[in-house]
Amino acid sequence: EDEICCRVNSEVKKYRSKIPEKERIGFLGIHSESDYVEDKTLVFSSEKHGLGMLELGRYGPHRPIDVKDNLHFNFKSFIFNFEPSEWSYEVEEQRLGRDQAIDITDDATGEIHSLARQSTPIYVNEVGHNKKLHCNVDIRRNNECSVYYYVFIDKDHAMKAGDEVELLVDYRDAYEDTRERKGYGKHNNEVYGGDYDDAAARLKRNFVDREMVQLDITSLKFFDMFYLVEHLTNDVLAPIDQRIGHWQAESFARLSKDLVARQRIHWLRMQLHSRLKEMVANQDSEDKLLKRILTTGQNEMVAATEESLLKWDFTMLPEIFSFLNTVPIGDNKTLQDVMCLELSEELLYSVASKLPDPLNSTMWSKISIDLTESITRDIARYSVCYREPMQSNEEMLAKELLVRVRNAVNLVREACSIVNRENGSLSMDAGSLSMDAAIDELSFHSLSRRMKMKDVAPNGSLMNVYANDLNIRYGTAATIADIQAYQDAVELGYLEPYFDPCSTRRLTDTKLSMVSQYPSHNHNKSKQQFHHMARSIDAFKCGVARVNEQWYVLNQILLPVHILVSACVKWPAGFQFYSLEQLCGASGIKLKDAEEAIERGVMRPNWPELEDKPGSGTSTKKNKRMRGVTYSVARTLENGASEEFPGWTVAKIQRKNSHHVDSYWSHPGLDGVVVRSRVGVKEMIAKMETNLIDAKTAYNILMNEGKQKFFGGRKSSV
Repeated sequence: EDEICCRVNSEVKKYRSKIPEKERIGFLGIHSESDYVEDKTLVFSSEKHGLGMLELGRYGPHRPIDVKDNLHFNFKSFIFNFEPSEWSYEVEEQRLGRDQAIDITDDATGEIHSLARQSTPIYVNEVGHNKKLHCNVDIRRNNECSVYYYVFIDKDHAMKAGDEVELLVDYRDAYEDTRERKGYGKHNNEVYGGDYDDAAARLKRNFVDREMVQLDITSLKFFDMFYLVEHLTNDVLAPIDQRIGHWQAESFARLSKDLVARQRIHWLRMQLHSRLKEMVANQDSEDKLLKRILTTGQNEMVAATEESLLKWDFTMLPEIFSFLNTVPIGDNKTLQDVMCLELSEELLYSVASKLPDPLNSTMWSKISIDLTESITRDIARYSVCYREPMQSNEEMLAKELLVRVRNAVNLVREACSIVNRENGSLSMDAGSLSMDAAIDELSFHSLSRRMKMKDVAPNGSLMNVYANDLNIRYGTAATIADIQAYQDAVELGYLEPYFDPCSTRRLTDTKLSMVSQYPSHNHNKSKQQFHHMARSIDAFKCGVARVNEQWYVLNQILLPVHILVSACVKWPAGFQFYSLEQLCGASGIKLKDAEEAIERGVMRPNWPELEDKPGSGTSTKKNKRMRGVTYSVARTLENGASEEFPGWTVAKIQRKNSHHVDSYWSHPGLDGVVVRSRVGVKEMIAKMETNLIDAKTAYNILMNEGKQKFFGGRKSSV
């Protein structure tokens, strides 16, 4: 300013000199507050002429390492229980053909690093699905990698002097996974049945996370694995081990996170080591680096990777496991409980294909859930405390498991006897359980969803749930079974019905149901539904239904226990501490009945299928708030023969920037046509088998019936 000598500059200096320095306002500093007159009618709006948005500052990146390979970020986010994904953005720019992410969290802790904490944008909350909240912060990129926040006050929310407003941003659908994990997503109650603290909901989401990580590992080339292992060993594992080895008494919260992260690294070690052995054995011709290494005999990089993975083994856990039980973390829990929860999740994930949704109260009773949690905890504790198999330890574990089974079976029988008692007095109690407690132990929960008439009454009359091949959800089956019982009573008594279920506008799943017994002499014992039917609680209280005790012992006790114990425990050779015969003895079940139940497999009540609801607002690539394992392009996860529908092929495709996986079925007799839902495939098969027709004819019939929604590809008749 002093280098400019002109009349205007001189005038500015003259006016400025008349005002004390602390009282100067404005860019030129030639005015004071006394020069203005207060006008309370003036308001601020970004849409007002001459005004605009206010820059809050840069969200990220703040350091060169804040932009990292998306693969590295995904694994880091998994290790730290997806805390980093709450703070990360997608990057449009690729490096070496790889997707990138803006990550403002510390590699050593997964928490926001100190430099990012000095930036205002990280303290801006989001509107979520609360329609009462208004978005007033806009997200913009000043270049390919830098994300900035701007305040935008529209005219409908113009502010007067002195007004205060909370700054809120809208991350739209891209942030939905994190919302669900925090407990306020759309599907928390509609699909998962609870927030992140709900055991079944947490397990369901974490299983998806582990599956996505495994899919990443199966597609790794050696180049990517080498640098991934190097990054995680040096930047993530080393500081975690350092903190665990020198933890302070006041840092229990940090130690709890570190223990879980350390166990997840141990789990990743097993997956990566298996993949490395597979790559070396198969010598994939497309993996040019590995091929050159193996051809020339220069195995230093392979050896270095194996050496690093050895460091990932959580060898200190058995040494500190007992001590962790002495460290309280609140709610009558200890650090050992935290580790047992993580170890139990690993065990349940390993048998997920045979034991689906093991803690979900819509398909498992309270007795079964409590038993599953206890047994997985026992197995986890023994597997950690005694890494080396010992005869006495396995024998002790087997005895403990069989005792738990006997206690669970006794509880089932006691609860059934209370509900089934014939005197009809609801005020009387039998044994140590009350009627309400017995119902609580045996009942299945539902979310009372509204039924769709096209599902339960496809031909204008209510479907018959008895001897039906569909695996009907318990709440749905209970509602329809109660209606059928009413219709049977009306028909037998020649009464005038006062209720027509097919004309009602609202028919919902029964909130609480139990499984009853009904006689059937012509039903295939290999079918899932055999001598059982879900009924509402009122049906049992009224004495018109009796609890199927045998079904509960077989399907809710014996099956989950046998699946877990057979798959998760390595019993020593030459000793028979556990067998199906011993389990039958503890359960009071005949071996033949148990073998038939195992052949049928676990009940999977999944009809009618749940439909995903589309998110509100359009998701744009520009404003992405990321979460771990999503991708900027759709990915084919599976493409081959369908195990569920023999003779069909299925392609499973993960959506772009989402965990959601779509399934598309194809039939060799339907060239160019795909079926987009499991229900559509079942209807096709039913038409073909019932009418003895081929796929083309069945397809044309369904199209003429207005079922176009089931199909993709060619729309016209074949």
